[in-house]
Amino acid sequence: MIRSSAARLVDRANRSFAELRSWPRSRGWIAVGAGVGAAALLVATGGLVTQATPATWWAWPVIAAGALLFGLVVATFRSAPAGAEPVVCDLRWPVLGFVGLSLATEQVSAAPMIDPLVRPVFALAALALLVYGLVDRMSRERRMIAERRRLEAGGDSLEGLTCTTCRPLFPARRGATATPADATSPADDLSRP
Repeated sequence: MIRSSAARLVDRANRSFAELRSWPRSRGWIAVGAGVGAAALLVATGGLVTQATPATWWAWPVIAAGALLFGLVVATFRSAPAGAEPVVCDLRWPVLGFVGLSLATEQVSAAPMIDPLVRPVFALAALALLVYGLVDRMSRERRMIAERRRLEAGGDSLEGLTCTTCRPLFPARRGATATPADATSPADDLSRP
């Protein structure tokens, strides 16, 4: 059972990373920008450059991998197919992974929150959370694209593909549907007796 679960996870990860080649360039640039920003933030907050003692050897590859994964997760929020729009719940695992990376690579404080012997394990767990967040987002997009193709071919819709209990990350503007005659301004309220 454990082997089949691991095999399914590896299969989902392989399909997800194969899809990266078909991404539009805008997503690629967003991934690069968010990854560079995440790496800069991890290095700056961790004190890896300013400390007199050098960072441990594993901190640099972990930061590079974490920044790359975080950038890819952020890029999935752009041009998501209908039904796979990002929701607040999608931030859970990437944010926890990023905070975990920050704690694992932190070098500034005199009394670290995490024991130095446990930090590599903690960093790997944080990377696993980022991988899970990325694979989850990409598999949701893949399911929605398959659903759209099924509906276009005349098939039945599958229930439960979209998150109905979580708020959209980028909600539509509420005032966009109001007609100009219905619109009021704060000055209108002040002029009434």
